[in-house]
Amino acid sequence: MVKQWQALAYDQQPSATILYTKEIVAFDYTITNGQYVFSTYHSPYWPPIEQLSMLGGSTTGSITLAQTGPAPSEGFNPAVSSSYYDQTVYGAMFSALAQRNDTIFKNMIPELANGWSVGSDQKTWTVSLRPGVTWHDGVPFNATDVKFTFDALQDDTLAADNEAFIKGIVGGKTDVTIVDPYTVKFTLPNPYAYFVENILTTPIIPAHVLASVPYANWRTNPFNTGIGGGPVGTGPYKFVSYNSTTETNHLTRNDNY
Repeated sequence: MVKQWQALAYDQQPSATILYTKEIVAFDYTITNGQYVFSTYHSPYWPPIEQLSMLGGSTTGSITLAQTGPAPSEGFNPAVSSSYYDQTVYGAMFSALAQRNDTIFKNMIPELANGWSVGSDQKTWTVSLRPGVTWHDGVPFNATDVKFTFDALQDDTLAADNEAFIKGIVGGKTDVTIVDPYTVKFTLPNPYAYFVENILTTPIIPAHVLASVPYANWRTNPFNTGIGGGPVGTGPYKFVSYNSTTETNHLTRNDNY
């Protein structure tokens, strides 16, 4: 739609901003929704990698997905990099509380959450979490990770790209509370209709890995750089390595997803 707008606007005003894609995406039409993902609106989150499926009758037993972009990545930690091109890598390694399950209508479905509800004041959101989820290193996921993530994103020392955006909606660290190991409550300062779409889609990061790392060191930590270590998520793919010679990131399937 953006490119269609550019074509119309080009002849109707003195100047128009031109959008161009810096990456090449080739897809196989044996993937059910591949044509929508890469033709209609290309984003690493719409739909999630795990929702790609084969057409009936296909003789191919697996899907290999390769995307191009700048290398090396700015970072693998979603809390410190919001780069589109980084998202194409870490988007498959991390999960959010909710996700968009298609490209066209962007229907919201639970991911790390089991579900959510909003109070009559339209400001109090209660999110129930999915039990039995583990991080890539085998440690269980729970409400501590959710609280930890939103506390980090609202901390001035970390200076996350979306800090002001998160604060403007959530309010502050004290407005995210743990009810029990699998329930989190968000008490917003004002009603916000797109809470699920814009807040619950935030990738969750592991408290047990990063809590001991000062915010000032997050950008140089192996969790973010992939050098001497790597990110730990809950997503369908796990980080393996970055090859500086071929400038490629290698991920492998998370069999516990």
